[in-house]
Amino acid sequence: SWLYSHYYYKFLHKIQELQQQTCDNMINMKLHNDMTRFGEVKLAYEMMNKNSGQKNHVDTKNHDTVQGYILVNIRK
Repeated sequence: SWLYSHYYYKFLHKIQELQQQTCDNMINMKLHNDMTRFGEVKLAYEMMNKNSGQKNHVDTKNHDTVQGYILVNIRK
């Protein structure tokens, strides 16, 4: 009985590890997709400003906004 519970515990632990890895991979994938999309939006915005002669640009140094967006939307 002790042996059984020992292996059962190890089995459960392994499943939790796999679930965590899958979750991490999905989060990384989502992060990558959102950053790519952010890059596309940034590029389009800068092109638009270039065409209109304005000097505005998206501040790439401040990634808080896009990361905030990702963290909020990650579980959806």
